[in-house]
Amino acid sequence: MSKQQIVLTILGVGLIVVLFSLPKVVVDNDGDMAEVPSATQEENAGAEEIPGAHEVELSDSDQQKIQYFKEQLKNPNNSAIFADSLANTFLLVQQLDSVAKYADILAEVDPSIEAKEKAGNYYYEAFGFAADDARARKLGTKVQELLGEVLKADPDNLSAKSKIAMTYISSPNPMQGILMLREILEKDPDNKEALYNMGILSMQSAQYDKAVERLEKLLTIDPENIQAMFYLGVSYKELGDKQKAKAWLIKAKETENDPAVSAAVDSYLQELN
Repeated sequence: MSKQQIVLTILGVGLIVVLFSLPKVVVDNDGDMAEVPSATQEENAGAEEIPGAHEVELSDSDQQKIQYFKEQLKNPNNSAIFADSLANTFLLVQQLDSVAKYADILAEVDPSIEAKEKAGNYYYEAFGFAADDARARKLGTKVQELLGEVLKADPDNLSAKSKIAMTYISSPNPMQGILMLREILEKDPDNKEALYNMGILSMQSAQYDKAVERLEKLLTIDPENIQAMFYLGVSYKELGDKQKAKAWLIKAKETENDPAVSAAVDSYLQELN
């Protein structure tokens, strides 16, 4: 994930999708899985107004790059390279329909498993930025299709499996996603993606003690993970441990020296004072 995407996630896009739109599911590894009541429509409506939920305006530089990439795309020999570049550029400005369009082109012009994985990953990133359930499910279906082929070719590709699992969380069968994440952690207890996803899902179902357990373990493996620091701070805040909440939020702010991240962290720190 790029720096810009990390900032956007912390500022609200990821919070909207993960903490509000997805079905709330109890993810206790030692207990039975069960759905808990979802947020009300009024809560969801308020969440969607958080800044960062909508498309970012294209800069002049972005427009010039896009025009150049489109011209180069006309050459069949360049199709895969520039479809890749276009999908990435549109992802950074959250123009999800365009991300999907060029991810599809990439998958069509290059039949390799590597290209399908790249296209599937673009769809997954777009899925993470989707601001409504309908779009998330549509994008999630493409993730399942493309990364499903990757997983068939390589059943040990746990990154592909983790991404597919998260798309099931926003489907009518969220338990399938939880089971897949459990399978990943049984096979690889230190899997960073699965630990992060299970931590976030624990937050989403208000199991903040479980979230702390997952995110702290993740940070022993990946100590520079800004999102994990941020969400760990939020989890401690929800548990009422102001000292640890402040410590992790400040560490996230110091690790990512970006004004947008600082502003997001400061808003939480004000609540802790």
